Amino acid sequence: MKKILFVLMLMGFYGNAQTIHQVCISEVLSSGACGANALGIFVPGNLTIQVGDQIQFTTYFVQLGGYSGTHDIQFTGSPANNVMLPISTNILSPITTVTTPPFTTPGTFNMFCANQSHCEIAELVSGLSCTGYSVTVVGNQPPCDVDADFQASATTVCQGDTVFLTNASQNANVYQWSLDNTIFSNDPNPFVILTDEGSFDLKLVAGDGTCEDSLSISLTVNQTPTANIAIQPSNELTIGQELTVSFTPDNFASNATFEWDFCDGPTAAHTNDFTISWNQEGTFCLCVTIDNQNGCILEQCHPEAINVSDEPTNSLEESLKNTIMIFPNPSNGNIQLKNIPDGAESIVLFDMNGKRISASETWSNGNLDLQIKDKGVFVLTILDKSGAQMFSERIIVK
Repeated sequence: MKKILFVLMLMGFYGNAQTIHQVCISEVLSSGACGANALGIFVPGNLTIQVGDQIQFTTYFVQLGGYSGTHDIQFTGSPANNVMLPISTNILSPITTVTTPPFTTPGTFNMFCANQSHCEIAELVSGLSCTGYSVTVVGNQPPCDVDADFQASATTVCQGDTVFLTNASQNANVYQWSLDNTIFSNDPNPFVILTDEGSFDLKLVAGDGTCEDSLSISLTVNQTPTANIAIQPSNELTIGQELTVSFTPDNFASNATFEWDFCDGPTAAHTNDFTISWNQEGTFCLCVTIDNQNGCILEQCHPEAINVSDEPTNSLEESLKNTIMIFPNPSNGNIQLKNIPDGAESIVLFDMNGKRISASETWSNGNLDLQIKDKGVFVLTILDKSGAQMFSERIIVK
């Protein structure tokens, strides 16, 4: 059986008043190692130290065989100062030590050995308890030199926008970012995507492992309008034929403005379903701009261009028009074609004056780069091996 003896000594540093308090741990057969009159588990039991002080624990060779392990020394309420002290069973290296981090928070903290099996043996032999002792830390908490600071790419945004955060904190190496108390990142320079409308508290907590500082700012997320555009009967019309446009806007403000662009010059301000027709041949579009007057603007077009002709096309081309798919249209010059017919040899692009712009005899999985730098309306034509026109479609490059 073993009995643990603790003795405290004080060792001062030059310059600062910081002190390392020495705690000796020994078994009964090593009497004298901690002093002639050292008795008990924690001696003198209740300790009083200054803010910034440390405690160094020292243990000696365990003479009784069959025992090894650690002293798990804990301070209730100050877990940053908990330490594990190995117990040596090597007669050639009989002494081991461990030193706590500085105690930075004033207060009284219970001190005890959490290795219950070892403590129970010590209590049985000595009649003294491993618990019931405390460390009282007095003085002022040292100043924290961590300075939390950051910049946001924007503080007023629209739904769906991304805010990028640039960390400018000083003397910190640990970061915690939260939005309305919900943590979303521990990276130094993260980003956050804002999907909900409203005001939110964005907070950074920066620390160095000992102390921390925080900074909060307010983010305002404004409502972004949405819309759905559908057409009847189709995007292929004749001159004068009416097209019904079903328009369903949502999330728009009472003072929002609506501007429709049909790629024919004039604009309109429809806010609900409407009909439209054209008195000339051409390729037209259905694009709407909704301005919510809060910095949030929606620009949306129907995916299909509207083709208006003076008479129906021939049956073969009409059949291909119902089969071949070109999208997106309008586009930025990169399009996809689906259901290209067998026998297609080349794809040729003309401007509205009939001038040949480009031609391609190869396309990968229907992907086609039109290689157009200018915006406007063009005619895409598919030719067969004999050079005969199989299909043509007006397309818009915006």
